[in-house]
Formats: sequence, C-alpha cells, structure tokens
Amino acid sequence: PQGGGGGGVERRPTVYDFLPERMRVGHASGDPAGRKRSHPLWHAVGRLDLKTSGLLIVTNDGGLVHHVTNPAAAEQQKRGEITKTYRALCMGRLEEEALQRLRDGVDLAGGLGWSRPAQVELEGYEGRAKTRLRLTICEGKNRQIRRMLHAIQSGVLELERVSIGGLTLDGIEEPGAWRALTIEEVRRHLDYEPPPHSSGSMSVPSLSSPSSTRVATPSSRRRWAAGGIRRRKSRPR
Repeated sequence: PQGGGGGGVERRPTVYDFLPERMRVGHASGDPAGRKRSHPLWHAVGRLDLKTSGLLIVTNDGGLVHHVTNPAAAEQQKRGEITKTYRALCMGRLEEEALQRLRDGVDLAGGLGWSRPAQVELEGYEGRAKTRLRLTICEGKNRQIRRMLHAIQSGVLELERVSIGGLTLDGIEEPGAWRALTIEEVRRHLDYEPPPHSSGSMSVPSLSSPSSTRVATPSSRRRWAAGGIRRRKSRPR
C-alpha cells in the first residue's frame, strides 16, 4: 500500500482506509503527549501493485509477515513454503514450450536473478491473441509475475491474486471487502503458530457502509485481516 504524502502532497487512499477508524488510529509509542498517528501497527503481508487485484493480508504480527514473505524462514523452521497463486490474462497465444519456460524459471531482469520453479496451468484462450494462466509461486520478488511473462515475450493484461497459502477469496465478494482471520485459520492455512498471548475470541461489529459488510475483529493483541482488494478498471484518459 502507498503511504500518505506530506509537504503539501495530496494523500492517496490506501488499503488501511478500508479498516474501521478504531483500528486505523493509535498512539505513537513513547510519545508522552499521546499524539495519534494513522495505522501505526498494521503491515501488509506482501503487496499488490496498482494494476493488480485480489487477496491481501494485513496484520500487526511482525512474525507472520516474516514467516510468509521470507522463504528462508520456512526452511529454518522446517515448514513448507507459503505459496501465492495468481490468475493472469496474458498477451499472445502461449503454447506449451513457453509455459514450460515459466515452470523451469526465467531471468527476471533488474538484478533479481532467476525465478524459482513455478506451477503453471493453462486455463484457456480468449480469441487468437490472449491466454489465461494460473500461476503458483513460492517467492515474491518485485512485480514477479509481470517480469516472468515479459521474459517470454508476453505481458499481463489482468492479474489477480487468488490465494496465499491455503487462504482464498472465499467469503470476500465485494470490491474492497475484508474479514478477520481466526487463529485456527492462521495455523491451518499459513502454517504459523501465533504468539502465546493471542486469543481466538472474536467480536463482530457492524459497519455503516453502503455494502453493509460485517467485519469480525479478534479481541486479542495480534490481529490478522484478509481483504479482497478488487479494483475497478480505470477510465481511459
């Protein structure tokens, strides 16, 4: 998510704006005046660029961020790596040879090295010059899916992240909707053991929004929210 601007620069909306205000504003630590700052505790697990939609996890648990985004952490803890799955509409009619290159690994350019082996499934073709793919990767380098397609002389027209680990967009239907994760979901789908002081108890407040979205919020110190950030297509300028 993009941060707020200063010095006269207009602030852009971020994913934090989807959260209730009581979860977006808190006190700066060590500030004797008790001054408030926006979203001081929340971190996005990975990121979605401006032209990508789909699943995003927001948390105040730094251990979870490290666990999901750092492949080395999974190896050290002898746990399975957390995969991310995307659906992409790509330029051109991609045949099996091109798909196998994606599976084996390609040069991502920009000093990022080669991509690790990936799972790539052909979902079908749209007309003569578009291909729908489902790609699962176990790393998250900058704009990786787009770089992978560029490496095989293709490009991405649409991109949606549909899962992180075992978490999917199930239960998140509207653009910008979100829900809280239970501790059991974090354990089961992300293979992560929350800190001992976390609690599985939940409270469910109702938000006064046009979509009448109901949001479940953990009452413990550690919180995890899974959101579906689905952006509408922008109007041509």
